[in-house]
Amino acid sequence: MPNDTLRNPVAKIWELYGSTAHPGLLLSRYLDSHKTDGDTPKLELCKKAISAATHVLPIYQPAFDRWEKSVPADAMRFKLKVSEHQRLIIGLGSSGVLETGITLHHTYGVPYLPATAIKGVASHYAHTFLGKTNSAFKKTPEKVGEFAELLFGSTDAGGLVQFSDGWIDPQSVRTGCLHLDVMTPHHGDYYMAAEDDVLNAPTDFDDPVPVPFLSVSTATFHVALSIRHSEQLTADESKRWLELAKEIVVTAVAELGIGGKTGSGYGRLECAD
Repeated sequence: MPNDTLRNPVAKIWELYGSTAHPGLLLSRYLDSHKTDGDTPKLELCKKAISAATHVLPIYQPAFDRWEKSVPADAMRFKLKVSEHQRLIIGLGSSGVLETGITLHHTYGVPYLPATAIKGVASHYAHTFLGKTNSAFKKTPEKVGEFAELLFGSTDAGGLVQFSDGWIDPQSVRTGCLHLDVMTPHHGDYYMAAEDDVLNAPTDFDDPVPVPFLSVSTATFHVALSIRHSEQLTADESKRWLELAKEIVVTAVAELGIGGKTGSGYGRLECAD
């Protein structure tokens, strides 16, 4: 059976349903060619995903409205913004038909900030920096500080603060939040060679290989933090814990960044409130 028996019908999907395709489904399944000349098929797939993401607003807007109504009234809500001069990439190493990935909402195909990523960078910041002067924020295999356990939990108990996913603002979806990006490895043979292969040592004569991928820019995310079992705390106590959690999150994403390629400046978000 020819290899193209199933591929050819799939290749027509974009012609019929391209404007309403799911961006995440495109990136995980829809690569219509394995040609490597200039990575043109991969580049075109990225462009198709960008185009498709601008058409999901009619189904995303009602979902966002429902999420807003579901947020507890006493939750701490704030916005995190990726400016037009910054980039954000979460899930760069996730699986798909490309060499690179990006985390998109499973149902709506739009970028979002996973709660695990928000909580992770906040916990890391608290342990690494706040823990230098206050051991209550430190979190080690041997001992979890009092504040660290209350905020982020431990292997024995959940934390006091409930972190939610960061939902992208519908206006950011309307104006387009996915952008074409590129990374350019210069020493492919060296990276792929065996550890003892000295013949492929990196040199200035190696050819760069551009790799297209998608990142997020000019987007605003809505984040909500709430207190678990709030009946055990007074309203004033809950507010103080949420203010502390927000301060840690905002500082962490501004100074450390969230997601991948933070060493290259990606993932730096600013508080938009």
